[in-house]
Amino acid sequence: MTTESLLNQLEEKLKGGETKEVLSYLHEMNQTQILRKDRLPFAELARRAGAPELAIRFLIHVIYPKIKPIPGYEATADESVSYASSLRALGFLKEAQDILNKFNPEKHPIVLLQKALLLFAEWRYAESIRFLKKFVHSKKISDYQKTIGQVNLFSAYISAEDYVSASKLAGELLKVTKNKKYLLLYGNCLELMSQYCIFTEQYVLAQSYLDQAETALKDFSGIYLLYVKKWKLVLQLLTRQKSADFDLQFQQLIENSQNKNYSEIVRDLLFFRALADQDDQRILQVLAGTPIASYHRRAALLLKKKFFIPSQITFQQKQASDALFDYKSRHFLNKSLLRKLLWILSQDFYKPTSVGQIFSIIYPGECFNPETSVKRIDNLIFRLNCYFKKNNIFIVIRRRHYSYRMSGLDQMIIYRDLISDQKLALKLFKNKYLLKQFKRIDLEQILGISSASAKRLLHYALQVKKVRRLNTGPQSRYCFSKVGSFKL
Repeated sequence: MTTESLLNQLEEKLKGGETKEVLSYLHEMNQTQILRKDRLPFAELARRAGAPELAIRFLIHVIYPKIKPIPGYEATADESVSYASSLRALGFLKEAQDILNKFNPEKHPIVLLQKALLLFAEWRYAESIRFLKKFVHSKKISDYQKTIGQVNLFSAYISAEDYVSASKLAGELLKVTKNKKYLLLYGNCLELMSQYCIFTEQYVLAQSYLDQAETALKDFSGIYLLYVKKWKLVLQLLTRQKSADFDLQFQQLIENSQNKNYSEIVRDLLFFRALADQDDQRILQVLAGTPIASYHRRAALLLKKKFFIPSQITFQQKQASDALFDYKSRHFLNKSLLRKLLWILSQDFYKPTSVGQIFSIIYPGECFNPETSVKRIDNLIFRLNCYFKKNNIFIVIRRRHYSYRMSGLDQMIIYRDLISDQKLALKLFKNKYLLKQFKRIDLEQILGISSASAKRLLHYALQVKKVRRLNTGPQSRYCFSKVGSFKL
């Protein structure tokens, strides 16, 4: 069988829903025998089948060749866009952006769309608008690509609360997607129109658009129809016109979305229910577990006030903090990788943390390696889970596909800030040492660190003016700077 025939056969199987069979074949292929011209189509098959790590394996030596390529044989824009899309799926957003930055968007406008989608992944919708506007005005894209760009632009306008621009784009977009029978895009536009109407308090019109969207999307699987169901429930909460089976529908959608990792549906449902119930405690919990500035901004508009999120969060208000797991303790003092891991995993209470998000925090500046990157994170996760089990701490970290979720957040103290080993050491020492003056040996004994580590800590503290030296010599004494300047 020729490669072309094989690709066509795999394409038909993928369209027919035989995803597992396609992936099984792609996994078994000997990649060393694949020609350069065939690597991109195989990578695209893997990416569309939901296997971004496998897609990267097909293209990694094209994007990062072991030897400098001959001029004219560098990675093409299409190869780079495909690779960047797979990186985005894994959460390696900075690396994806660096790859896209190598290409002139005037010659390769698809780069503009991909850059916008990278910003979408970080909820930076307002920043994405300039890329999308340039993309839809490019003369080098097809009509269908333009429509896709416009739908994303429409979404960005609504998410950025630019309702005037959204309204101007809406009419034409609904007409184009309907007339050209782009049914999925048409359904998406109707659902976006319902959002526009909800946030501009046009509730009757919002209900009409949701009913139309439900009809347009009834034959499509996946998240699209669940978005419509979510906004229908939100509308009932906002209008205080709940159906008899509202609670059942609400709980079923929560459970369905959790099972499918549709975290944003869960987040929104819990927020709007707390909003409708005027339950400040539950509102605070949603916002505390949502590390997204644009979400907080929209919440403030709906609440007509801002909520203060404390720097230290616990679920169980009445439980003593010393009964909770605290990773800013002496035991984790010199385990900065594990502290970073615990910090990033506890920032979002609803959305699983992607391997790329974790890797970028723990190993900043490193590129994704399909052979080692996921394994390195898995090893850290294994170490933490072993520690929890050994110490009877009811926290477990589980991996699903390419993301991780930590259960048992109610068993720990959650911190919004991430501090260095030196700052943590000074904080722990200051809390434990009650005398006004101290020597280097006091640091060693209280923190359980070596003499060399104590010297480095003192050097840092003197540099940043957290402590003052009171005398010189082998028995040097130190004291902390005035309280007002000691902010960790």
